[in-house]
Amino acid sequence: MPDNCSDGDTQRLFLALWPDEGVRCAVARLARRLVPDGRLVPPENLHVTLAFLGDVPGEAMPRVRAIGANLVGATFALELDRIGCWPRPRISWIAPSHTPAVLGRLNRELRQVLRKAGFPVPSRRFAPHMTLARRSAPHAFHDVTPVVWPIERITLIRSHLERAGARYEILCEWPLQPRNTKGWESDKGGTSPGNMK
Repeated sequence: MPDNCSDGDTQRLFLALWPDEGVRCAVARLARRLVPDGRLVPPENLHVTLAFLGDVPGEAMPRVRAIGANLVGATFALELDRIGCWPRPRISWIAPSHTPAVLGRLNRELRQVLRKAGFPVPSRRFAPHMTLARRSAPHAFHDVTPVVWPIERITLIRSHLERAGARYEILCEWPLQPRNTKGWESDKGGTSPGNMK
């Protein structure tokens, strides 16, 4: 498991749910088929952002490590079953039609941990989504066969801004706790991007 959370220069960081290769490939196929135009996100960059930490100086890295150490959450399954588009800022996305209750609890816990660690807390209502394309023309919503994504960990990502686009580097991963021994649960409730106003 990657653990590159060392002190050093300022790094542009965010916390995310990071998909495995199977989920990335399944989502990328849907994007190629259902997103009519725009600049598709490379499969290796697909993710769900939980919190953007911004430019973090090296001396603040112990506080970043504390976020993962203090975060308590359970494993769950995220069912990506709806593709939509925000006309502004012209972003196509895939998301769960209903946010699992356990993910909502994890988000609330994360906000508390961020606040205690001295990081800014997101002001917008949480609506988990995976960006598929940018500069996308508006298009209709599509309900799709769910891509079932078992969520087992939270990932700390460093963003490298390069001329060719963003490149992401996994720095740390913190495991979530198994909920039961019978498989993944997907209790539902909460907000999806398509329901936001």
